[in-house]
Amino acid sequence: MSHLKALVIASVLAAAGATADQAACTGSGSFSSCTGSQGNSYAVSQFGNTTTVNGYNSQRGSTWSQNSQRAGNSTFTTGQTNGRTCGQTQTTYGSGNRSVYGTNSQGKPYIYTCTGYGCVGSTPDRPR
Repeated sequence: MSHLKALVIASVLAAAGATADQAACTGSGSFSSCTGSQGNSYAVSQFGNTTTVNGYNSQRGSTWSQNSQRAGNSTFTTGQTNGRTCGQTQTTYGSGNRSVYGTNSQGKPYIYTCTGYGCVGSTPDRPR
């Protein structure tokens, strides 16, 4: 599985509140289907600069989806969980520096910047 796919999946699972779940995956470099030990499942497809992930959280009985597109040093992501949408833009500047902003599935904005030493910013739970 490519680094981008792993990053996308990890961020989606974290945003969806998923717990640690070892997954067994099958497929090729452009399409993978995975099922976790806790019953969660997801499918990842990649075509050019676009990665799409569709998943099912067995503990919550919910589905989610995410679509990410890369353009230059930026990644634009939109997603949906439980009928609610979210979006994020991440721009990478090199040497561990990046900026991230977006809106979570509750409609609350967040923004933070990161360096090689860590990240600072605000989240809906932790305003600046």
